[in-house]
Parts: sequence; structure tokens; C-alpha cells
Amino acid sequence: MLGKALELYVDENINAKSFWPYLQKYFAESSEAEQFLWQHKDRVLPYKRRDFAMMGRKAALVKLSAAAYADATQQWDTLGPLEEAIDVLCSGIQLIDDLVDWEEDLQERNFTYPLVLAFHSLGNNPRTKLQKDTLESKLLVGRQLFLSGIAERVLKESQGLLQTSKELLAAMKASYLLGFIHSMLGSTSFVQSQVLEKQALEMSLAPGATSASVESYNSRDAYINGLVTHLNILLRSTTASS
Repeated sequence: MLGKALELYVDENINAKSFWPYLQKYFAESSEAEQFLWQHKDRVLPYKRRDFAMMGRKAALVKLSAAAYADATQQWDTLGPLEEAIDVLCSGIQLIDDLVDWEEDLQERNFTYPLVLAFHSLGNNPRTKLQKDTLESKLLVGRQLFLSGIAERVLKESQGLLQTSKELLAAMKASYLLGFIHSMLGSTSFVQSQVLEKQALEMSLAPGATSASVESYNSRDAYINGLVTHLNILLRSTTASS
């Protein structure tokens, strides 16, 4: 895919001297971000501001299109603001992606931001719980993510990043990217309302009715799978259109 994109850039007669240094720059940013975030492999560590920035930097090659635009129009003064907006946008998308891929990340012990929140909210030495590779453990984590307020929090933080990116892009009148972000904000708001509705239902259950056995998780697990499926459709459809 990257090779095809590079072919397109060449076909557009991109100025190699001005454009290709950005290819090197974005490769370096992406590599740095991947190496930095590797610290969360096998370890439950808190996420700080730099972690969120690096989430977006993982997709640094997306900014090649911005560099190509700056080169084609010779409006290099727009590149810096576009890079900033795209970094923030990619961080917001990554948070949704981490919610979608929580089971895979859990299995691979890649402790993303949502998983870290889930384990810390469980309390009682979360590292001990991580050793239990069982259905009950998975359902416990899933329930913690989607029924205790964590998914709502992550979606809200994603929306905040998307909104920040939208404001940055509005100043540059980047209409296509603005439309893309508007679509994502609407979809995440819908999913967030579903999460809140289910949480309200959980709060209405009788005390003790929410944590008896693996069997008691069945309906909740089906709900969680439904939400993740919806998030997956949201993420794949919107990113495909970009």
C-alpha cells in the first residue's frame, strides 16, 4: 500500500529535493513512536501526555499527503499546522482502535490505555489478575471496560482529540478532513450513548446480581461484542474513506 502511494507521488511529479526528506522524517517519527510505546508490552504502566502524542505519531506516514500538498501548491507554511492537526487526529483514532482491539491486545499482553484503566480500576494488585488466561478473566476485563465507565471515558477523550484536530483544521479550511472528523464525532457520540444506556441498566440491577459466575456474564458479553463490532465498523469505514 505504501509502495502504491509512493508511486502516485512520483507520478504527480513531486519535487524530490523538497519532498523526500519528509518521507525520511515521517519514517523516523513512526519508528520512534513504536519503540517508545513498546514499554507497555507486558507491563501495566500509566499513560502520560507523551504516550498520547506517540499514539498519533505511530501513523506519521499519513502526513505524506500533507507534504505532497505543500509541495504541489508550494504552500509550505501550511505543512506545520497540518502535521499538528493530523497527529492529534491520529491519536484520537488510535484510542478508538484500542477499544476495538482490546481482546487481541489483552491476549498479546499489549497494555493499551483502555486496558490499563480497566486493570487499575479492578484494584487488588491487577498484575495478579493478568496471570489468569481464562474466560472469566477476559469477561471481567470486558465488563470493566464497557460497563464501568471506562469505554465512555476513552470515547470522551477521543472526542476531545478529534475536536482539537477539527479546530486546527478549521483555521486552514481543510474541508475534506473536517467532514471526516465530523462523521467520526457523530458516530462516537452514538456509541457513547449506547454505553451510557447500558450502564444505567446495570445500576438498576439488584446488588450482587452482576458478578456471580461466568454464566452471569453471557448477556453482557454479547452486549460488549455488539459494541465492539459497532466500533469496528465505525473505525474501518471512516478510515477507509480517508
